Amino acid sequence: NASGNYSAFYIRKLNPTGNEFWNKVIQGGSQYSTMIFGNSMIKFDSAIYMAGVKGQNSTETDIVIMALDLDGNLNETYIYPTPDETEGNTQIVKTTDNGFLLNSWTSAYYASTNTNGPSRFFCLKIDENGNAIWSKKYGYDAVPLYAEQTQDGGFILSGYKYSSATGYDMYAVKTDSLGNLQWQQTYGTDLDDGGCWVKQMENGNYMIIGIINDGNDLKSKLYYAHIDLFGGIIIGSEHLYSKNNYYGIES
Repeated sequence: NASGNYSAFYIRKLNPTGNEFWNKVIQGGSQYSTMIFGNSMIKFDSAIYMAGVKGQNSTETDIVIMALDLDGNLNETYIYPTPDETEGNTQIVKTTDNGFLLNSWTSAYYASTNTNGPSRFFCLKIDENGNAIWSKKYGYDAVPLYAEQTQDGGFILSGYKYSSATGYDMYAVKTDSLGNLQWQQTYGTDLDDGGCWVKQMENGNYMIIGIINDGNDLKSKLYYAHIDLFGGIIIGSEHLYSKNNYYGIES
């Protein structure tokens, strides 16, 4: 609740026992969103970088990066306009060239019908000075949850994707260092499944963790697998969990 009943970014620093050092309200404006799972903020050298999206008007949001000092004071703001598009939930990833990958989703806005198109994975690569280098979109009806740089300098992106044939599925995308698509793959059943998290292992292959539909009495299964360099499943495992308000292992 920033001034004018708008939203704002909010940051709080705590000591090791949970007591507050300071808190800041930053960049009050029309609407904001940040990435879940703690991926929207990183510390690099003597700066904190926080990623999110800023509402420019009623139909457009743009990715914003805020550079803060270690006391939470705003030093610089970088906004990356995408006219007639809406972005959301942005992860910031430090890259080996001292730049950053911004991992988000985007949806085109059509003024003639006042509707938005399907969401797509949206990656924006910036250099250490905040300058945009390239941007790419992947998939349709897809939302990313996690990204990381791979051993070959490219990127692995993971989340979920919808299709009329199989509903929601786990979805992974592999790119090269310039964002060019190398492979994409969905994982799951013919029923509505959940999203996934993909991470590269030391041997170069990947592990995937996600949720699949059990197809029986609203149950879901936690899915774990090793996948190869091209997205193929090497070995997989399923465990039955409850889909209600908590996840507990059943005997």
